[in-house]
Amino acid sequence: MLHPVWFIVPAFMLSSLLLLGWSVSLLKQKYSIGLVFITAVVLAETFENIAFGIGLFNDPGALLEILHRLRYLMHSLLLPTFVIVAFELAYRNGAKLKKLTPYVYGITLLISLVWSAIDLFVPIQPTIVGQLVRYTASDNAPIWMVATGPVVLAFIVLSLIASGAYLWRKQNPPWLFLSATIMFIVSAATAKNEYFWAYGNVVEVLLLASMLQAERRLAHSPIIDSVKARIPSLEQ
Repeated sequence: MLHPVWFIVPAFMLSSLLLLGWSVSLLKQKYSIGLVFITAVVLAETFENIAFGIGLFNDPGALLEILHRLRYLMHSLLLPTFVIVAFELAYRNGAKLKKLTPYVYGITLLISLVWSAIDLFVPIQPTIVGQLVRYTASDNAPIWMVATGPVVLAFIVLSLIASGAYLWRKQNPPWLFLSATIMFIVSAATAKNEYFWAYGNVVEVLLLASMLQAERRLAHSPIIDSVKARIPSLEQ
């Protein structure tokens, strides 16, 4: 009988490819810095699923270690940009946040650089679930290195929750708020579970889909014209 990972990994690959197609399609219709960052993260998720797929057919070794080190770096460099996406969605929906723009971008850049520098040196070791070989932080990694990711992710998700709540208040669907809230709860509840990475990927797919939905709705929303008349667009 096949182990569940033989179904989980292909399902995640399919979902990432569908999200990638959707994000590229939206980019062709209308450019926004938020869509660029979302697409970049979807590409990183696709790379991660490729690494997982290779891990189904290979034993621990240099190839998988390099792939997963790159996976770590791509996440730490790109995921903080969701703070900018959250800011941009609220800003383009009329939130008076213009003065905060340089601070949001500056803080995001700082978080990305510090987190990626930590992930560059954090020791990793092979972890096997069924036939799937993944590399995760080693058991003897300093606690402050291991704790950096969850702390930063909590900050990112909270910024998306706040943005989703604002969009909901502005008569948008509540999907961003709900998916970000679900991700926050699931991430905390499954942190010690053997399949925490799978639960995390499921809610991340929901989160990315809700962000793309928000971008799609925003790209065709009449409120954009009135906002552009009052404040400069971040897209310029």
